[in-house]
Amino acid sequence: MKRVRQNPRRPIAVAIFPCAFSSFFLSALPSLLLPAFLSTGAIAETYHVPGDYPSIGSAIGVAAWGDTVLVGPGTYRERNHDTELGSAKYILKNGITLLSEGGPSATVLDGEREGTVLYANDVGAATIIEGFTIARGESSGDYPDIFGGGILCSASSPAFRDCVITGNVADHGGGLYCINGSAPSFLNCTFMSNEALYRGGGIFISSSEPTFENCIITGNRGESGGGIYTTYDASVFLGCTISGNEATYRGGGFYCFLTSTPVELERVILRGNCAAVGGQDAQLKWSGFSLTCNALRWDGIEGTNHQLIVNSLQVVEDPLFCEPEPCDEAPTPLGNYTLAGSSPCLPESSPCGRLIGALGAGCTIPSPTLSISWGRLKLGR
Repeated sequence: MKRVRQNPRRPIAVAIFPCAFSSFFLSALPSLLLPAFLSTGAIAETYHVPGDYPSIGSAIGVAAWGDTVLVGPGTYRERNHDTELGSAKYILKNGITLLSEGGPSATVLDGEREGTVLYANDVGAATIIEGFTIARGESSGDYPDIFGGGILCSASSPAFRDCVITGNVADHGGGLYCINGSAPSFLNCTFMSNEALYRGGGIFISSSEPTFENCIITGNRGESGGGIYTTYDASVFLGCTISGNEATYRGGGFYCFLTSTPVELERVILRGNCAAVGGQDAQLKWSGFSLTCNALRWDGIEGTNHQLIVNSLQVVEDPLFCEPEPCDEAPTPLGNYTLAGSSPCLPESSPCGRLIGALGAGCTIPSPTLSISWGRLKLGR
């Protein structure tokens, strides 16, 4: 068969079938483009609460991939939903954005001591939660209501930004319980004044790979791992402050057990935590840390068959917090963990030339005496 070379000056296809091709193409165009149009999220909707919907749950119920639920200021208390891991106030949907208008100081998701506040199961990194206080969740009772007072992530990788997780209680993972290959990210988030009866006062991580960046983990309490309990995980902490946490057994800041790879700490302040038995700042058991430009005490880290990979110089001097809260006061929301002007953790003084910890300078010199704040007066301290 003789091959015909197409000449750009001779539109062969159009010349042969002009009417039939054009008619077919135009009639098929809507059905060809509509699925692609929908899949791109080009028609994403924004649902306002309480403007369009009276509750966050009802807005999440109608939201689809790419949609945003925009929440006005207020304290939200809504009905519980049953999940395979206990009851929860809010069940996230894959690919939606849950966004507050007023930020965490003005927008509170109140768990009312009735189970987990926020539950994520099988949602990906396109799922975003930004600008909320997640408070008063309680998962401490009969199985399965024992995991994650504030947040429970199972096989999920949502992105949390500018959230405060506080005043939550659970048997395991007072603030956060993260399992089943989850890889959530937390940016500019605070975990404070959470409590676990057993493991992970602030955070519990198992078989997961979460990332925490510029996060504050203070004033939490648990039996093992007042701040954080990790096992079979590959966690990363970047530019975080982990201080003022208490363990009633071991591992005031961290308790790491059988971690799959060393927990990565870079530009982290890990000091000022306490434990009743051992490992004031960290207890490592068949696990380890990979350390890059942190502030810590070597004698605050104890372990069995543990590994410390030291990648750079570490700051071993006092970080000089402006007004830290004693760790034996945990769980507490009190404490000012900004740094004094002479802190060795500020960029001009740190060995890596960058800020160590989540907070910069906040005072000229640390307070020499314990101040009596309004919060402390209300607590009778």
